[in-house]
Amino acid sequence: QNEDAGIHPESLLPFLVTKDRALELFRRWKKKRWLAPRDFKKHKLDHQLQGIYIPYWSYDSDTKSRYTAQVGTYHYRTVTRTRTVNGKREQYQTTERYTVWRPTSGTHQEEFRDILVHASRQMNDKHMAAIGPYPLERLLPYRPDYLSGFAAEKYSVDVESGWARGKQMIESILRRHITRRIGGDEVRNLRIHTRYSRNMYKHVLLPAWNSSYVYKDKTYPYIVNGQTGKVTGDAPISPWRVTFLVLLVLVIITVIIIFGTK
Repeated sequence: QNEDAGIHPESLLPFLVTKDRALELFRRWKKKRWLAPRDFKKHKLDHQLQGIYIPYWSYDSDTKSRYTAQVGTYHYRTVTRTRTVNGKREQYQTTERYTVWRPTSGTHQEEFRDILVHASRQMNDKHMAAIGPYPLERLLPYRPDYLSGFAAEKYSVDVESGWARGKQMIESILRRHITRRIGGDEVRNLRIHTRYSRNMYKHVLLPAWNSSYVYKDKTYPYIVNGQTGKVTGDAPISPWRVTFLVLLVLVIITVIIIFGTK
């Protein structure tokens, strides 16, 4: 339980969601799977919940970025075109949009706090991304007695590997924020060079109820946030419901096209 050699956890979030509450939240989540087969929602599933503290790295960093890009502004002009109506060719006028591009560059400074990277190779990346966010403002100093009655996984992603993933997350945020800062109607060829300083990390443990269930001989994992109760996981999909959804979308698109051309 993280008591052997390695970086010891600095803080954690205790469980607020009980096991019974987690099971109830899963049942509600199951009923809302619209694409799942009908009998799945009514079927009683055999599964066991395990309370587990999942290891995370939390990173802080101050960034300074230099960027270059091209920013586009939309303009409009009236153009004359030709079309065929009832076998006759006729001219008509329409409004055409075009983009004027210009170069831009600048600097952007931003401080990042508590960039969370899960440090478990056992957990599903998709589920771990979806289970958040965790209320990190409630973090408490680590004490071994918080782990009583729960499992606690030791980190299997080291701090350097975690930081590489953390920087990818920061760079994605920077790209969004710098694009918004540049403005215009479109941005292309955005290139960003970022310097990181005052880098710090801490090892934290965050609570989750982890489980899986079997439906028609196939196993589906799910996880419940131990603080907020948010549920994420995999569920079976009914091909009939998917087909109905696709047909419904096609009907809606057809109706829009028919009435849009009148």
